[in-house]
Amino acid sequence: MSQTPKFQKAIYRGKLSDTDDVTDYIMNQPNVMPRLNDRILNKEKSFYLDMTGSANSINNVQTLLKLSPRDMTATAVDNLKYFTVAKKGKLYHTMTYWIVGDLNCVKSRTLLLEALEHLKSESDVRVSFLPNVNGDKSNLLNKIVLAAQQELPPEKSLNLVLSLLRDDKAAKQLENGEKLDIPVEVSSKTNAQELNLKMLRVYSQKVLNFKESERAVVANGRVLGPLENNESFSSEDFNLLERFSSTVYLEKINGALEKNSDEEDDISSNTLLKIVSLLVSRPQTRSRFDINFGGDEYSVVKIPAAHPDQVAFDIVAVVDPVSRGAQKLGPILQVLQEVLNCDIRVFLNCVEKNSDMPVKSFYRFVLEPEVQFSDDGKQLPGPIARFNNMPTSPLLTQNYHVPENWLVEVVRSVYDLDNIRLENVDSNVHSEYELEHLLLEGHCFEQNTGSPPRGLQITLGT
Repeated sequence: MSQTPKFQKAIYRGKLSDTDDVTDYIMNQPNVMPRLNDRILNKEKSFYLDMTGSANSINNVQTLLKLSPRDMTATAVDNLKYFTVAKKGKLYHTMTYWIVGDLNCVKSRTLLLEALEHLKSESDVRVSFLPNVNGDKSNLLNKIVLAAQQELPPEKSLNLVLSLLRDDKAAKQLENGEKLDIPVEVSSKTNAQELNLKMLRVYSQKVLNFKESERAVVANGRVLGPLENNESFSSEDFNLLERFSSTVYLEKINGALEKNSDEEDDISSNTLLKIVSLLVSRPQTRSRFDINFGGDEYSVVKIPAAHPDQVAFDIVAVVDPVSRGAQKLGPILQVLQEVLNCDIRVFLNCVEKNSDMPVKSFYRFVLEPEVQFSDDGKQLPGPIARFNNMPTSPLLTQNYHVPENWLVEVVRSVYDLDNIRLENVDSNVHSEYELEHLLLEGHCFEQNTGSPPRGLQITLGT
């Protein structure tokens, strides 16, 4: 019954009629997946790689061993080679797959074969192979695939590796010491892949936390694995993974990139990979939506970015200019304009008629873009709120708005701040406040029963 309103809306909007098959209509919805795979659809069975590190040289294994996991991942992103097909349209690939495994095992060969078969039909996909092997074995097939991936053009290396994986006898021939008919560019570089095998094994062990020969699929930084021994991952699963990724985040990211079409040429596949891994690994609980404005010719304040040739934040504010919210928002936007490189648009959403004075107080939001220092290098005691050109005859009261758990007190003031008449004041009214205490609040309950606890021990420390 919960889905009935959706069908009613579809019928009302003409998207579903008597001649349509309801089952086909349901299956064509973007949130309906054509296949079920708990490894893909269950986000709890995967994790995202941190790609925010700094890339390093791959020539020194000892240096690589000392890198942090995110620096190792950044180094891998910058140095991995990929299998691709001829591409039309976008200059970048929306899906990047890393296939982790040991080609000495049949299941790893099948996994890589399924990924490359999927690649043949999808030009927006690129695939890289990461061998997870120990140096004690011959690993000749792993070395050949690595050499082909690095030395041959993408399409030529793809055809070569596909022919090796489709031929069940190729792996046995290599085990028996027989030679295969492979290009000279590959055969001459096969033995030189020992160092790459060691580095990628270290990466699989330290970053992915995989044991030797374990298999996995890494899709745009999302690690699906290690796969179980009896678990398969077919080309249909790659189709499902691509559709699921498109529904969850790719359509949104591509839409944002298309809006800035002038910058699309600057986006590479590696850049998109890092963007996806960074954004999707930190999901937002609140939804974001765009406001469609009728125009920005009137009643709009535009503040361009200080550096228009650099990346800029787009900040849009909608505010009633004579309201308490405007009094707070103005200083915040001013500080953001000084701290960030941002384009700011302020839409003035005025009330047509006011029966009363909307703002009855003088207000300053105390916020500074940076820490202030004196001429001798000492830090100033704190931010300042300054009121100038105030009326002198009315009776004024000075107070402050702070969070409820802040206990703020006046520590220095000559005048009574509750009754200020500036015409009776010899000079300026100066007052200083200090944050004396913080009030910690919370609640607790018994984990099993949910009832209030009989006692609670609190330890405060630094």
